[in-house]
Amino acid sequence: LASTTFYASYVESFDGGGIVSTSYANAGQGLTPAKSRQYEVGVKTDQGLWNATAALFRIERRSEFSQFNGTSALPTFVQDGQSIYQGLEVAGSTRIGSQWEVGGSAMYLDSYYSKGQDNIGNRVAGAPNFILTSRVAYRVPFVPGLKLGVDGKYTGTTKARAAGDLTLGGYTVFNLGATYNTRVAGKELTLRAALTNLTNKRYWGF
Repeated sequence: LASTTFYASYVESFDGGGIVSTSYANAGQGLTPAKSRQYEVGVKTDQGLWNATAALFRIERRSEFSQFNGTSALPTFVQDGQSIYQGLEVAGSTRIGSQWEVGGSAMYLDSYYSKGQDNIGNRVAGAPNFILTSRVAYRVPFVPGLKLGVDGKYTGTTKARAAGDLTLGGYTVFNLGATYNTRVAGKELTLRAALTNLTNKRYWGF
């Protein structure tokens, strides 16, 4: 049954907390949680053979980043100011015949530090500006319950530091996977296997 839904949401939550790890000059320091806010409006549609979503979002949360102060070889973990993440995300998938499924998504992300003593206006460290994903899945007709798939993900450029002085290039990663659904002793059982990063791509992770 075809259906389309429009929605809007607002969420408040507490993020952060815990203890600074040993890789920072202020290791062992207690971190305090802070309130974050998320706004989102979007549309979802399911037309049977295909479905799609689109959403505009904005997230406001306290900034957390590493910073060198010149008195230590290790950076200091800092909680200061506010980070903004806002953008557009679209996604969709469709069935082709009885065996094939194709899907993908795209997200544009505008992020920046909006408050604090330093870095105001800089892109948030670790936040890519663009993400693209795609996937293809095949249901094996002579093995009921078995589905094979390949997916790819492109991640755009990312700032490595809050100061905005070091940019990491974009990269693409491909993965291969298989899912097998069956029943054992009257219970549903799902087995999964995956090979990640098929091309052995090297990249910086956050």
